[in-house]
Amino acid sequence: MKKNLIFFFIIYFILFCKSSLVKKQELEQWNQSLQKEYIAINDLYLYEYDFQNERFIPVSDSVIIKKNTKVSIQIEAVDDWLRIRVFDVKNTKNEYFGDVVFYLTIPENIKIETPQIKKIIDNFITLNFREIN
Repeated sequence: MKKNLIFFFIIYFILFCKSSLVKKQELEQWNQSLQKEYIAINDLYLYEYDFQNERFIPVSDSVIIKKNTKVSIQIEAVDDWLRIRVFDVKNTKNEYFGDVVFYLTIPENIKIETPQIKKIIDNFITLNFREIN
């Protein structure tokens, strides 16, 4: 009986307490649309999004990606955060995992849907990268 009760609470927690910022299928489609080469149009630091002022704020003072660097872009997300990772296309080392340039967490007091998140991310990409044809 005790094991059944514990099992019930674990299943309940997994099914009902989990919230995803971006659904897996949407994330895959998003990343598919980003499979291009880009050039950084600014020096890039690690940024976060300020929901109160609706702007991107640097949270580090060291340059992660230099202006004019050719990169590829990947969006990563789990239940409570989303980030943009960029890969310098000149770096071909197997142990190179790219560099995170943007990190998004949603404050508990803010209700946000996937289209709004996508708009924030697309805005960050537009402000900092240009697609190379």
